[in-house]
Amino acid sequence: AGRGAGGEWAKGVKVRHPQFGVGEIKAYIPGATPRVTVEFKGVGVKTLVIEYARLTRM
Repeated sequence: AGRGAGGEWAKGVKVRHPQFGVGEIKAYIPGATPRVTVEFKGVGVKTLVIEYARLTRM
């Protein structure tokens, strides 16, 4: 799970997604179901629910 806007899922953090590949976090969206907006190379921008996204930091 996320650790907040200044933590694990901060803007600029590089991540890997099993389907979309490597991307960079553009925004952290707090709330009951925290999300991140990630720009993936060759795929574009996706907004993903952190709990289900299977993202790994690089």
